[in-house]
Amino acid sequence: MNWKEKSVDISIVGDSINLSLNYDLNFFAYRVPGEKSAVFGASKNISSDLSSNGFIIAPFIEDENSSKFIIPFDYGTDIPFDVAKHRENYFLAHEEGTNYDEYISQANDIINYLKDNGGKIVLSRQIIFKQQINIGETFKTLTDKYPNAFVFCFYSYLTGLWIGASPELLFSLKENEINIMSLAGTRPVGACCSWDMKCIDEQQIVTDYIANILSSNGLHPYISQPYDRKAGPVEHICTDIRARLESHIDIWELIDNLSPTPALSGYPKDKAVSIIRKIEKHNRRYYGGYIGIRNNSELLLYVNLRSMAYDGEQCAIYVGGGYTSQSNALDEWNETEIKSKTLIDVIENHNLNIQ
Repeated sequence: MNWKEKSVDISIVGDSINLSLNYDLNFFAYRVPGEKSAVFGASKNISSDLSSNGFIIAPFIEDENSSKFIIPFDYGTDIPFDVAKHRENYFLAHEEGTNYDEYISQANDIINYLKDNGGKIVLSRQIIFKQQINIGETFKTLTDKYPNAFVFCFYSYLTGLWIGASPELLFSLKENEINIMSLAGTRPVGACCSWDMKCIDEQQIVTDYIANILSSNGLHPYISQPYDRKAGPVEHICTDIRARLESHIDIWELIDNLSPTPALSGYPKDKAVSIIRKIEKHNRRYYGGYIGIRNNSELLLYVNLRSMAYDGEQCAIYVGGGYTSQSNALDEWNETEIKSKTLIDVIENHNLNIQ
């Protein structure tokens, strides 16, 4: 059974999201880009066995506090009324967000490092604000507003609740064909000028990294010409990369090598991740990791970005930008402000409240 056979009307999915939150039940919901329906699944349990079918959730970096797991499809929208409550909330009360002065200081430290050492580092910030929202309605609104995004929502007792609209395909596998997206460089939609060299170089780093990972595993990547890809209020440079799966490939080892790509971490990756963990005061947790579906016929994974965590009272929106030696700290701050509108506009314009 593939995901399309489980898809239902989006309004029903929104109602099931709210019902599952009332039950404190592990659940997932997603809408694939370009589709008019969505998928909802729930379970009392989660599993570390990624070979089983369900919704996969992986962190930016695995550690003792964040690991990848799967929520099985035990229930659809017909959730029984006798499910157990087992919620262990992840509260955001201790989070303060990243203020302007703090971000600019971090950014300038990174730019100075890159001028001496080269490469790329992705700096993120956290935007915290207090507001109660109706998650089911937010999911439905995101599907309307962003038809070409992978709109997702999930809750587990390990992660708390996350919701977002991701423009970036990390990895898909169907009928032995691998598809990966190299997405980087950002500017407001409708910009009349050509892409600057900073954005072009930033995106090329991502493309080269992905191609090298595939080639080093004995695969032969096909790389498209770069093109502009709209993602809500911004657009990016995008390159599509395809390869034919070979029998010797360990899929999860390949995905672990890809994630996080330089679009979310930087390059060289290990050094970039080390600097990120030292300089950022917040824990990215599942931002910058990946989410998606595994079933009998398909594996479909998207990067967890343009997303937020929510604890029932506070929202924590995560946004980031890629830095090279050519970056300007104020420009990058403004870029994160624009990216944050993917979620902030939906929440504020609809003034959603818990029913």
